[in-house]
Amino acid sequence: MNDTDLLDLLAAEDTPDVVHMVMPCMSLACGADHLTMLRAASATGRHLTTLTSAGTTCPDCLARYGGLDGMRAEMRRQMGHQAEVAP
Repeated sequence: MNDTDLLDLLAAEDTPDVVHMVMPCMSLACGADHLTMLRAASATGRHLTTLTSAGTTCPDCLARYGGLDGMRAEMRRQMGHQAEVAP
């Protein structure tokens, strides 16, 4: 069952057609609201998030860490930090 309403569809129309990077900490690299992106994707049937840095097209996601290499370094840092905390 699709729980989208008119406000979801309107928000999806305002969402630019870019793909955002989901970081290991489950936030978007650019700092955009993840739930808003997921709802917009559900309303329009478009993929607006990715788990791979190669598929990222959001200029804000790429700029925040200095491009793909910086984003990959931050991903490794976050995954290393999580591995240290796990028992």
